[in-house]
Amino acid sequence: MKNMLEINDVFWSNFAMSIVNLLLLYFILKKLLFKPMTAHMEKRAQGIQDAINSAEEAKQAVEDLKKEYDDKIKAAGDEARAIINKSKDMANKEYEGVLAEAKKDAAKIVEQAKEEINNEKRRAMEELKGEVKGMVFSAATKVMQQNINEETNSRIIEEMFN
Repeated sequence: MKNMLEINDVFWSNFAMSIVNLLLLYFILKKLLFKPMTAHMEKRAQGIQDAINSAEEAKQAVEDLKKEYDDKIKAAGDEARAIINKSKDMANKEYEGVLAEAKKDAAKIVEQAKEEINNEKRRAMEELKGEVKGMVFSAATKVMQQNINEETNSRIIEEMFN
């Protein structure tokens, strides 16, 4: 039994030493490996979370900028349409003014042309009257000089008109 007791004592002493070694190894590993590793993992997790937050903030900033640019583009489009409409209105007013002036000028030109035509017509009538008077006078003179018969008088007058 002594042998068994010795084995038992050796076993228990080895067992106790193993436990002490294991505890000592655990505390050393905890101090040297687990704490730095845990801190590194927490730091890495925090870095990933910060990157995710930063990406979300950047995404929100991009969306805000996009909305702002869309609003500016819409406002610029509205302003451009307003300018175009204003220009069209001004062009239409200018067109109406030019058209009215052109109509007035055309009416004035037509009136002047009518006056000139009437003046030309009067002058032509006066000239024609003068020529007819001259021809009648010439015919009368010839008829008086030749006082022949009526047939000869008609022939002479016709020759004068031709």
